[in-house]
Amino acid sequence: MFNIFKKTMFNVTDGELSIHELFENDEEETTFVEILEAVDQTEEQIVQKPNQGAEEELPSALEALEIEEQTLLAEKSDLTNTEEMLRQRIREAIESKKRTIDHLKREIPDLKQRCELLAKALDTLIQKQPTDLNA
Repeated sequence: MFNIFKKTMFNVTDGELSIHELFENDEEETTFVEILEAVDQTEEQIVQKPNQGAEEELPSALEALEIEEQTLLAEKSDLTNTEEMLRQRIREAIESKKRTIDHLKREIPDLKQRCELLAKALDTLIQKQPTDLNA
């Protein structure tokens, strides 16, 4: 296909490509010009089709994005509510543990005192009994 060229395509005269110098005859030049025009038209169609398709799809794309946004906002709201509920349950667990600890702190000295009294009573009982039980 490219054997119709007489010179390379990079032959430039005064900064412009000279089509007449590239081809052996006018018929091949016309073919090349037609090819260039066809390529230009194809490029225009490629550029126009996405834009036209995109313009037609804009409302549906916007609607899809709005639906996705609403879904994400709902999920965020649910997660925020869940987070707050979990924080509240943790606060309640902390308060419950603090109350239990306070109660134990008040209960332990009293329990120690009762144990000491019982130990003294037992010690007193042991001292009053005869040392030789076998006799």
